Amino acid sequence: MNHLEILQSTPAAQVGDGRQNLLNKTTGKFYTPYFIGTRLVDSVLTLIIRKDWEGELSVIDPFCGDGRLITWLIEHAQAFPHLMHRLWRIEVWDCDTHAVELAKQNIQRTANEIGLRYSLKAVVQDSFLYCFSLFIEKQTDETCFDITITNPPWEVVKPDRRDTEVLDRETEVAYINSLRDYSKTLAKCFPLSMPRKMFSGWGVNLARVGLEVAVRLTKNQGVTGIISPATILGDQNSEMLRKWLLTNHSIKYIDYFPAETKLFNGVDQACVNITIQTNTTSQKIFLYKFDEARRYTQYHQELKLPETFLTSNGYIIPIYNNESQFAQLSRLCDLPTLLSLQGNGEGELWTGRELDETGHTSYLSLQGNYPFIKGKMIQRLTKVSQPTFFIKKEKELDVPASVNYPRIVWRDVSRQTQKRRVQATIIPAQWVTGNSLGVAHFRTNDLSKLYTLLGIMSSLPFEFQVRSMLSTAHVSVGVLRKTRIPLITPQFSATVVPLVEQILAGNLAAEAKMEVIVAKAYGLNRLDLASMMNSFPKLTTQERQTILDHPLWEEF
Repeated sequence: MNHLEILQSTPAAQVGDGRQNLLNKTTGKFYTPYFIGTRLVDSVLTLIIRKDWEGELSVIDPFCGDGRLITWLIEHAQAFPHLMHRLWRIEVWDCDTHAVELAKQNIQRTANEIGLRYSLKAVVQDSFLYCFSLFIEKQTDETCFDITITNPPWEVVKPDRRDTEVLDRETEVAYINSLRDYSKTLAKCFPLSMPRKMFSGWGVNLARVGLEVAVRLTKNQGVTGIISPATILGDQNSEMLRKWLLTNHSIKYIDYFPAETKLFNGVDQACVNITIQTNTTSQKIFLYKFDEARRYTQYHQELKLPETFLTSNGYIIPIYNNESQFAQLSRLCDLPTLLSLQGNGEGELWTGRELDETGHTSYLSLQGNYPFIKGKMIQRLTKVSQPTFFIKKEKELDVPASVNYPRIVWRDVSRQTQKRRVQATIIPAQWVTGNSLGVAHFRTNDLSKLYTLLGIMSSLPFEFQVRSMLSTAHVSVGVLRKTRIPLITPQFSATVVPLVEQILAGNLAAEAKMEVIVAKAYGLNRLDLASMMNSFPKLTTQERQTILDHPLWEEF
């Protein structure tokens, strides 16, 4: 049996609601709410009615659930008589037998009530593997569809102790082995959707694979409408898929819904509707953003993504920025990145992480030579108190070489709602960090370079870029490496270092001056920085004015 059949035959895996139900969670049984589903339908229809195609109209939902997306598509298509006069060839796929039967009934009832001419094929299969076997290996335009509209599962393929504890030992082993085989098969079939790194063979995200499946099922110049987690537009692991998508196809519309809207039961995650026209390459996207009450915060915002911006920013789609802020991002593309400072030579930069915190109590004690710190012990631009735990002496061989240097550290977890997301400071040599902290150091004990970099990393222009690239609560090393920095000259360092020292000593008034100096080093003027500040809603009016009214702006 495969992993789904194992769960389907195990009553304990089918107990509970939402994500508490292991079978529901694994199959992605979180059906689309009416509000976002009908918005997606209308975006798809907006594009498809511009086509002068004749003959049948082919439509598929490869992850159909109860068929609601195609049902809504048929209902809303009544506004366009030339679509209703055509013969519709409809297909629905899902791994859930009951769901497919329900989808079939719902679509038939709606189509018959309206008087639509249609054929309907309903398939009970694993949609990922079925797509690969039937279409991708021998794909032609005739086998593909005019419209693909879907909401695929969003799960990451990996076992979770909190889930598998409901299974007996024999069932758990069989389930994990089958899941591992499935992960390997998906990696082989859909390499574009794979993460950069797989940990112990795990990490396949079904939302990414679902996006690839949906686009590949859509014929040349056809329309794909899909609901996905918002992370897919900016996370590092989706970069290869985004590059393929933005190089070969055209994203036309994006709707953004923040996590606070709580659209899906048990899912605390921002999501997006993405409407794509296949095999066209004009990247002019219209963006619609909503708040937790489903009101517009941005309406029909136009995003033009030049190739130079995409290639230099990991093909991210910066949905969190307005038009003027995007212009600021584009201006910074000619500056060097943090990564440009890295190297293996004397005085060059190293970035990464140190000790895995999993089971960290096993290597800690109340005495030792190497104090140990975690993310929650770090505050932005603040001296760190002496840690109370140390690495056990018998574990000191595991201490990395990076501890020989003073380092910049920053919190890995930092939510979008925080006032400042880059929570960075400096720790001395010989302290050891867990992997809830990112780490950077120069291969030298010269603190001036480190203080200069801390000033840059703690600045508004640096974090403005970071925010545009973050799509999760994690401030990853990879994102910081891509972030643009100003040219670091001796004069710049000589000005910034004393200010950083003052701030670390508790003189918070020095921060406004530091912000102005760093902003000017980036080539920004007062209005540029004011525009960037709009990405920081928790900055107070007083904090904004203190920076923008600083007399240093008047100096050349």
